[in-house]
Amino acid sequence: MRKHVFPALLAALFVFACGDPKLEPVDYVNPYAGNISHLLVPTFPTVQLPNSMLRVYPERSDYTSEYLNGLPVIVTNHRERSAFKLSVTTEILRSAQNDSRESAQNDSREADRNDSPVVPVSYDNERITPYSFEVTLSDGAVKARYALSHHSAIYSLKGDSPLQITLSTSDGSVDWDGTALSGWQTVEGETKVYVYMEPENKPVLAESFVKDENSWVSLVFDKPSVSLRYGVSFISEEQAQANLRGEITDYDVDALAAEGRKIWNETLGRIAVKGSEKRKKVFYTSYYRTFERPILMSEDGRYWSAFDNSVHDDGGVPFYTDDWIWDTYRAAHPLRTLMDVPVEENILASFLRMADQMGTGWMPTFPEVSGDSRRMNSNHGIPTFADAYSKGLKVDVKAAYEAGRKALREKTLVPWCGNPAGELDRFYWEYGYMPALREGESETDPNVNGWEKRQPVAVSLGTAYDSWALSKLAEAAGEKEAAEFYKDWSLNYRKLFNPETLFFHPKDADGQFIPNFDYEFQGGPGMRDSYDENTGWVYRWDVQHNIPDLVALMGGPERFSEELDRMFATPLSHSKNVFYAKMPDHTGNIGQFSMANEPSLHIPYLYNYAGAPWKTQKRVRQMLDTWFRDDLMGIPGDEDGGGLTSFVVFSSLGFYPVTPGDPVYTIGSPVFTESSLTLSNGKVFKIVAKEASDDNKYIQSATLNGEPLSGPWITHDQILAGGTLALEMGSLPNKEWGAVCPSDLEEWNAAGWQWNDIGDRAQTAHAQFPFHGTTQSISLVRYPASKMSTSFVHAPGESSSTTDTLAMREGARIGLNGSYFNMRRLTPHTFFCIDGEVLGQTPASGLQRSNGVLAVKDEGGHQLEIFPYDSTLTERYRLDYKQCLASGPILIKEGKVPAFPDASFFTMRHPRTFMGWNGDGMVYMAVVDGRFPGNADGMTIPELATLCRILGLKDAINLDGGGSSTLWTDKTGIINYPYDNKKYDHEGARVVPNIVIVK
Repeated sequence: MRKHVFPALLAALFVFACGDPKLEPVDYVNPYAGNISHLLVPTFPTVQLPNSMLRVYPERSDYTSEYLNGLPVIVTNHRERSAFKLSVTTEILRSAQNDSRESAQNDSREADRNDSPVVPVSYDNERITPYSFEVTLSDGAVKARYALSHHSAIYSLKGDSPLQITLSTSDGSVDWDGTALSGWQTVEGETKVYVYMEPENKPVLAESFVKDENSWVSLVFDKPSVSLRYGVSFISEEQAQANLRGEITDYDVDALAAEGRKIWNETLGRIAVKGSEKRKKVFYTSYYRTFERPILMSEDGRYWSAFDNSVHDDGGVPFYTDDWIWDTYRAAHPLRTLMDVPVEENILASFLRMADQMGTGWMPTFPEVSGDSRRMNSNHGIPTFADAYSKGLKVDVKAAYEAGRKALREKTLVPWCGNPAGELDRFYWEYGYMPALREGESETDPNVNGWEKRQPVAVSLGTAYDSWALSKLAEAAGEKEAAEFYKDWSLNYRKLFNPETLFFHPKDADGQFIPNFDYEFQGGPGMRDSYDENTGWVYRWDVQHNIPDLVALMGGPERFSEELDRMFATPLSHSKNVFYAKMPDHTGNIGQFSMANEPSLHIPYLYNYAGAPWKTQKRVRQMLDTWFRDDLMGIPGDEDGGGLTSFVVFSSLGFYPVTPGDPVYTIGSPVFTESSLTLSNGKVFKIVAKEASDDNKYIQSATLNGEPLSGPWITHDQILAGGTLALEMGSLPNKEWGAVCPSDLEEWNAAGWQWNDIGDRAQTAHAQFPFHGTTQSISLVRYPASKMSTSFVHAPGESSSTTDTLAMREGARIGLNGSYFNMRRLTPHTFFCIDGEVLGQTPASGLQRSNGVLAVKDEGGHQLEIFPYDSTLTERYRLDYKQCLASGPILIKEGKVPAFPDASFFTMRHPRTFMGWNGDGMVYMAVVDGRFPGNADGMTIPELATLCRILGLKDAINLDGGGSSTLWTDKTGIINYPYDNKKYDHEGARVVPNIVIVK
């Protein structure tokens, strides 16, 4: 029976025996964790320095394989391909036995058809660490020890008799020059990998063989001990030799292993944790996995690029590739953005190089050593850039925007395809969703892969998110019109939302939901006819960029939370053998939830957005404890080089980036009593979870740098500043903590508010602030209240209920219905007049005032008039009008209309605007610049109530909260005709739909 010796177990035994408690981070890493898969691809016990080119793991099909197919030389693609094999045996070649050593020294001949370069051998006593491995072969006949650097490695081989070593390639060539072995192997396409290998002692016999596309060289030694050192390269054999010379000067495998151990300890030690040994093993093993890829391709300032099949100078900016972005954008990239800024910046710069080198300018999706395989769906390199930019990394934002735009608009959105846009793309960009085929309907777009299908819901939701991220990049690049377009386009997930079932539902080309649809099982293998690898139960939460709107679509926080509960509680409706035969990626189940695939990672944190953070704390711990363990089956699904394990790293620390592209983390339940993160800027951020344990998973209270923290969010900037997040933990949930956003005005002020005078006693302020789970750029205006009298003028035969436009009295606020002031749509076009002037512009002659006019006179006699757009206006006037719309909010005070940049009021398609007053004679107007949480046309009632508390306001009104009824209040109550007679209570607010009075 062969043995695999877990390094963490050895370390623990050593500590027990020697009494030395000083385990280092790398001692907790178990490369064998997850080596037996639940169904699909397992993890592999990878030996590699962080993000380095050279990586190896045992040459076997999986952990349970009885034999090794030689010793590894280099893995060329994360988990799928390796190049070269090194076979070691104690048998002497037949030619050597015939005493023909000298004549065969440099002989090259056609191999006998029965010859094989690789002899499978039994193995035992295998021990693997991140920087080394050792194993005995052929029932103890040979012991192999190995250690590596970034591009080079050493083998130390000891046998019970003289050794024979064979280096082979399956698609290339291997040669012996009397001193060293060298060769190449085709990886894929034009990409080749090269090796240069030197034995410490000269062999007594060398034979070269060629068979079909296979080539190998066998070296026979007259000693039982042989050491080899080798270098690898993707540029040339000469560069492989240079890489070896630059990194290794001897054959000391122990010294090289010690250097690798030091590098890993420095890397993993950036995060120091205190807690149980079991938790540390899972944590550091997971952290180690996040460094498997992408890999650094630069070699002495040059790199091979499969994106144009050329060697380039890197110009001092290292080049990285081999990154499956669909898997890694969610948590692996954000983890590096937090912990290793220089590397992440270089990776993103590499993506832009790829886009340029491919000749299309398209953002890559699955960049590998051999090029972009365009696997999976969507273009999630876009949110990767948006996330980095939002967190202050150095990003060529104009180039990123252009590469992202071209990827969305010029490349097809069809999954697993790198062709130009086609038929389905034309449909998508006209109607805003990818259509599903009806049962029995034949495929019409040649871009669609016969196995991967259209994946219409997954593509539609993923592209909505990519559009949101692209709007961020467009805004940063100064492309304002594009930013607004893609921001609006990011709402297209709504087009597939079925209000009857509360699921995202495939819809055909005629705009009809596919009838009688089964969200758990319908849609072919992996449900690819509808979703992708996961069921509709998982994809119903796939709106990472606008979760508060998803909450609203679901019917509000309470229903949202109930639906999350239902997902975890609803069992599979099919037997496991039937379900998993069709859905092999959907393992790691708790009810209908799957922990095994990346689209699920953010779901346990969604309770935070529904006012129930304690449920997030419970669910996160449940996932960690159930599906991530320090054993052979300790990973629930395809790990994908940091895709799943980065979730473990974040969640173990106690926070998670739910929305890459938004510099905010949401808080979960830390498993360690103390964690210290040494950040790229040199600052240290600590998470202290007092009394945290298996039972004590619930947050009782929280402070940030000694100040109370009442909401379950923390910003990237707050972490970068260093300090301490302190949590009191308990065994029972505190259902009050984190249920609302921060209400402490001092904390709001700490976000950086500075009031600036703009004249006439009016002031403005701007700040970045975490608000209901997202960071918002919020602008405030405050100014003295002016008492106003109101009068309404309607067109003949038109009642006030159709006009629904009003002014506030005894509060000096003007509240306006959504169909006016362009608060919901750009039509009907509406103008604003004060004393005959439209936003400071003189109206064109012949201006018609029809379909209802509202006139409001203030105490100074100035008249405000609102009337719809008339098509007889000149084009010049339309341009003036649009320009005025872009100029910002309109502050109406004594008939004047001062412009206020960088915000929007009465002008934007989705206004995100709030007005209120605090009884001190000052009117407050808050404008959220960017996607506001909640209803896209305004704030939700809880958000409005929270913001009022933050500002200390007594009363408030939500402008255009999603309905068409009139909105206005005064300090005594509702004074207009309400939309209906329903009243609700929420957080102390007295509510009629679209009317909120916060006391």
